[in-house]
Amino acid sequence: MTLETRSPVMVVVLVLITCGLYLPYWYFVTYRQLESISGHSPTGLPIVVDFIIAILTVGLWGIYIDYCISRELQNIRKANQIEAPDSMMLVLALDSVSIFTVHVLFVITCSIQQHEWNEIVNQLQGRQIQYPNRQALPAQTKDIATNHSTDGDNPYQS
Repeated sequence: MTLETRSPVMVVVLVLITCGLYLPYWYFVTYRQLESISGHSPTGLPIVVDFIIAILTVGLWGIYIDYCISRELQNIRKANQIEAPDSMMLVLALDSVSIFTVHVLFVITCSIQQHEWNEIVNQLQGRQIQYPNRQALPAQTKDIATNHSTDGDNPYQS
Protein backbone atom coordinates (compact mmCIF):
# COMPACT_ATOMS: atom_id res chain seq x y z
CA MET A 1 0.00 0.00 0.00
CA THR A 2 1.24 3.43 -0.88
CA LEU A 3 1.36 5.76 2.08
CA GLU A 4 -0.30 9.00 1.12
CA THR A 5 -0.26 12.43 2.64
CA ARG A 6 -3.20 14.79 2.56
CA SER A 7 -3.35 18.45 3.44
CA PRO A 8 -4.75 18.92 6.97
CA VAL A 9 -6.42 22.13 5.76
CA MET A 10 -8.08 20.25 2.90
CA VAL A 11 -9.37 17.66 5.38
CA VAL A 12 -11.13 20.46 7.27
CA VAL A 13 -12.38 22.12 4.07
CA LEU A 14 -13.71 18.86 2.60
CA VAL A 15 -15.47 17.94 5.85
CA LEU A 16 -17.13 21.36 5.94
CA ILE A 17 -18.05 21.39 2.23
CA THR A 18 -19.54 17.88 2.39
CA CYS A 19 -21.34 18.60 5.69
CA GLY A 20 -19.32 15.89 7.42
CA LEU A 21 -19.62 13.18 4.78
CA TYR A 22 -15.88 13.28 4.07
CA LEU A 23 -15.10 12.38 7.70
CA PRO A 24 -16.01 8.65 7.47
CA TYR A 25 -13.93 8.43 4.28
CA TRP A 26 -10.97 10.06 6.06
CA TYR A 27 -11.27 7.55 8.90
CA PHE A 28 -11.49 4.67 6.42
CA VAL A 29 -8.31 5.74 4.61
CA THR A 30 -6.50 6.39 7.89
CA TYR A 31 -7.51 2.98 9.24
CA ARG A 32 -6.26 1.25 6.08
CA GLN A 33 -2.91 3.01 6.22
CA LEU A 34 -2.42 2.28 9.91
CA GLU A 35 -3.48 -1.35 9.37
CA SER A 36 -0.93 -1.70 6.59
CA ILE A 37 1.81 -0.80 9.07
CA SER A 38 0.63 -2.34 12.34
CA GLY A 39 -1.32 -5.33 11.06
CA HIS A 40 -4.44 -4.31 12.99
CA SER A 41 -6.90 -1.46 13.18
CA PRO A 42 -6.27 1.25 15.77
CA THR A 43 -9.05 -0.07 18.04
CA GLY A 44 -8.63 -3.72 17.16
CA LEU A 45 -12.12 -3.78 15.63
CA PRO A 46 -13.10 -3.55 11.98
CA ILE A 47 -13.86 0.00 10.86
CA VAL A 48 -17.50 -0.90 10.14
CA VAL A 49 -17.97 -2.03 13.75
CA ASP A 50 -16.29 1.13 15.05
CA PHE A 51 -18.50 3.25 12.77
CA ILE A 52 -21.69 1.55 14.00
CA ILE A 53 -20.67 1.88 17.65
CA ALA A 54 -19.81 5.56 17.10
CA ILE A 55 -23.26 6.17 15.63
CA LEU A 56 -25.02 4.25 18.41
CA THR A 57 -23.11 6.15 21.11
CA VAL A 58 -23.75 9.49 19.39
CA GLY A 59 -20.04 10.04 18.79
CA LEU A 60 -18.72 9.10 22.23
CA TRP A 61 -16.97 6.06 20.75
CA GLY A 62 -15.25 8.50 18.39
CA ILE A 63 -13.26 9.85 21.32
CA TYR A 64 -11.84 6.37 21.89
CA ILE A 65 -11.20 5.93 18.16
CA ASP A 66 -9.24 9.19 18.02
CA TYR A 67 -7.30 8.17 21.14
CA CYS A 68 -6.39 4.87 19.48
CA ILE A 69 -5.33 6.58 16.25
CA SER A 70 -3.12 8.99 18.23
CA ARG A 71 -1.66 6.05 20.17
CA GLU A 72 -0.84 4.23 16.91
CA LEU A 73 0.80 7.34 15.49
CA GLN A 74 2.86 7.69 18.67
CA ASN A 75 3.92 4.02 18.47
CA ILE A 76 5.01 4.47 14.86
CA ARG A 77 6.96 7.63 15.72
CA LYS A 78 8.74 5.92 18.62
CA ALA A 79 9.59 2.81 16.61
CA ASN A 80 11.11 4.96 13.87
CA GLN A 81 12.90 7.43 16.19
CA ILE A 82 10.89 10.40 14.98
CA GLU A 83 10.94 13.27 17.42
CA ALA A 84 7.64 15.08 17.50
CA PRO A 85 5.40 16.42 20.23
CA ASP A 86 2.76 13.96 21.36
CA SER A 87 -0.69 15.31 20.57
CA MET A 88 -2.66 12.53 22.26
CA MET A 89 -3.73 14.70 25.20
CA LEU A 90 -4.68 17.60 22.91
CA VAL A 91 -6.78 15.26 20.76
CA LEU A 92 -8.49 13.81 23.85
CA ALA A 93 -9.19 17.27 25.25
CA LEU A 94 -10.63 18.56 21.97
CA ASP A 95 -12.73 15.44 21.50
CA SER A 96 -14.04 15.65 25.06
CA VAL A 97 -15.04 19.28 24.56
CA SER A 98 -16.56 18.40 21.18
CA ILE A 99 -19.40 16.64 23.00
CA PHE A 100 -20.68 20.11 23.85
CA THR A 101 -20.11 21.51 20.35
CA VAL A 102 -22.11 18.89 18.41
CA HIS A 103 -18.80 17.14 17.63
CA VAL A 104 -17.51 19.98 15.45
CA LEU A 105 -14.06 19.67 17.01
CA PHE A 106 -13.65 16.15 15.60
CA VAL A 107 -12.69 17.94 12.39
CA ILE A 108 -9.81 19.70 14.17
CA THR A 109 -8.54 16.48 15.75
CA CYS A 110 -8.58 14.79 12.34
CA SER A 111 -6.48 17.58 10.88
CA ILE A 112 -4.02 17.28 13.80
CA GLN A 113 -3.73 13.54 13.23
CA GLN A 114 -3.39 14.07 9.48
CA HIS A 115 -0.52 16.49 10.13
CA GLU A 116 1.19 13.89 12.35
CA TRP A 117 0.74 11.22 9.69
CA ASN A 118 2.20 13.54 7.04
CA GLU A 119 5.26 14.16 9.24
CA ILE A 120 5.82 10.42 9.63
CA VAL A 121 5.50 9.75 5.90
CA ASN A 122 7.71 12.72 4.94
CA GLN A 123 10.49 11.84 7.40
CA LEU A 124 10.53 8.19 6.40
CA GLN A 125 10.19 8.70 2.68
CA GLY A 126 11.76 5.78 0.87
CA ARG A 127 12.49 3.80 4.05
CA GLN A 128 10.64 0.88 5.55
CA ILE A 129 8.32 2.01 8.34
CA GLN A 130 8.89 0.02 11.52
CA TYR A 131 6.20 -0.91 14.01
CA PRO A 132 6.92 -2.22 17.54
CA ASN A 133 6.11 -5.85 18.32
CA ARG A 134 5.04 -6.70 14.79
CA GLN A 135 6.06 -10.17 13.76
CA ALA A 136 6.59 -10.77 10.09
CA LEU A 137 4.18 -13.32 8.76
CA PRO A 138 5.47 -15.77 6.17
CA ALA A 139 4.21 -15.22 2.67
CA GLN A 140 1.88 -17.99 1.69
CA THR A 141 -0.15 -18.37 -1.45
CA LYS A 142 -2.78 -20.93 -2.10
CA ASP A 143 -3.95 -22.35 -5.38
CA ILE A 144 -7.72 -22.34 -4.97
CA ALA A 145 -8.27 -24.89 -7.76
CA THR A 146 -6.04 -27.58 -6.23
CA ASN A 147 -6.26 -26.44 -2.58
CA HIS A 148 -2.47 -26.73 -2.25
CA SER A 149 -0.26 -24.34 -0.38
CA THR A 150 2.82 -23.11 -2.24
CA ASP A 151 5.07 -22.69 0.78
CA GLY A 152 5.64 -26.40 1.30
CA ASP A 153 5.33 -26.47 5.10
CA ASN A 154 1.61 -26.24 5.61
CA PRO A 155 0.83 -28.57 8.55
CA TYR A 156 -2.83 -28.64 7.57
CA GLN A 157 -2.21 -29.86 4.05
CA SER A 158 -3.08 -33.50 3.48
